[in-house]
Amino acid sequence: MTTRELETLHVAALPYPTSQGTQAALGMMLTALASEGRSTALLTYRAGVSAEARFRHVTPAGLVRPSSMRSGPSLAKIAADVELGFALRRHAKDARVVLAHHVEAAMLARAIRLPAYAFVAHTDLGPELPTYFSPRLSGLASRAGRAVDRGLCRAAPALAAISPLVARSLEDASEREVVVLPVPISAIAPGVARRDARTALGLPERDRVVLYAGNLDAYQGLALLVDAMRCVDGTLLVATESDVAALGRELDRAGVRHSAAPLRTEDDRARAHAAADLVVVPRLSPGGLPIKLLDALARGVPIVAMDRALAGFALEGACQVTADSAQALGRGIADALSMSAEARSAQIARGHAHLARHHGRSAFLAALDRVSDNALARRT
Repeated sequence: MTTRELETLHVAALPYPTSQGTQAALGMMLTALASEGRSTALLTYRAGVSAEARFRHVTPAGLVRPSSMRSGPSLAKIAADVELGFALRRHAKDARVVLAHHVEAAMLARAIRLPAYAFVAHTDLGPELPTYFSPRLSGLASRAGRAVDRGLCRAAPALAAISPLVARSLEDASEREVVVLPVPISAIAPGVARRDARTALGLPERDRVVLYAGNLDAYQGLALLVDAMRCVDGTLLVATESDVAALGRELDRAGVRHSAAPLRTEDDRARAHAAADLVVVPRLSPGGLPIKLLDALARGVPIVAMDRALAGFALEGACQVTADSAQALGRGIADALSMSAEARSAQIARGHAHLARHHGRSAFLAALDRVSDNALARRT
């Protein structure tokens, strides 16, 4: 990194780039800033699966490379966090404002006493943290998650969240303003024909295909999706970079036809969506916005989503919203697969309109400027 002052330095304690939702959201934000000619950079762990960044991406100079790409707490990440903290102290000197994305980055910013930074929450830790532990520890994990969020909110000069639901939760916890920082995304033109996509993935041309695209962590609610698919006459296409073996066994026991596809590259993502009649978005714990939902809106694929997967965004009409149960999700999937071509086109058009209105580049930049101004006004 040069000594030229950056408008913003974004830091996240995770590998980059990967196919995961948080990483995709960060990529969209930084790409939008770079495209606008704003001086910005992203600081992350020294790990990733490609080098596709169209913006400045810096990593610690040390040797720590986390072997896991998965989300959630891990002892293996401690060394990487320590190394990232030293790198943050060094690179933050070049930045006007630091945007600390998610919990670990905010902890590092607080620990090294950065003067002007914002805590950008990507999820509500209170509901999500218990999904990484056994049920007998869920109460303790939930209280710990809420305490961490509350402490970080009260310490940070400025606060932001990527969804209205997380923003409301953190405002209640901190009694402070939390700016909703929308992920900038717009309509994506199809890159592959349906027939070609299905041929490449080994899917029958006349089959009804329901796509789940994302990681298989517990907070996603895949057990609910398995139950929902029991009564659906169709194939569940699971596009992921996670290990699908355990989920495959569950689907076999449930008698659900299923297939797997990679999700490593943009070509993989485009192919999976082109092959699908429908995208399904379950969710076990409320919190961060599933980037898979925005991605499906952008690619013009009809969506069925649980209510808590909407993360507080007003998406009724842009997708089919169901109650938060496997039975309701199953009925929603069956109904959506029976939609007329006219109804599908109307839903897709409403989805594109929602993105243009709420996730356009101007909305993102305005929110980011507000967060930056808040951080500078209340610098520690």
